[in-house]
Amino acid sequence: MSDEWRSLNELNDEAPDHDHWSTEDNMKVMYAASSDLQCWREEWIHVGEVDPGQLFDDPDDREGDARIESIRVTLRSGGSLPAVVTIHHAHQGEHPYVLIEGKHRYNAAFRENAETILAWVAHLDCCGGPSPDL
Repeated sequence: MSDEWRSLNELNDEAPDHDHWSTEDNMKVMYAASSDLQCWREEWIHVGEVDPGQLFDDPDDREGDARIESIRVTLRSGGSLPAVVTIHHAHQGEHPYVLIEGKHRYNAAFRENAETILAWVAHLDCCGGPSPDL
């Protein structure tokens, strides 16, 4: 992975995400960061360090569960997945990554006992990243 800082817009240009608008909105509303702020890095993060509150827990959501299972098949066959989108909270103990997008991919990786998952990680005021810009 690269140590280069990227903006959310640059990452979307490289690998278009159909939920980009949602990620932009989350960053703006929750973190006061614009989509042009260069606070992102592409990284492999440990699945066990993602906030476990984002694990699938709705037994009535058959469609969501089926989607997770389909992604597991991709993982078992050696296929690659698009990066999940996270924000890093450096002082949040053993689970410093919070998902913004990619819950089904994260859950598939978790169920497959994957050690790491590819992620776009926003670092705001941590790890050398800039402060929010809004």
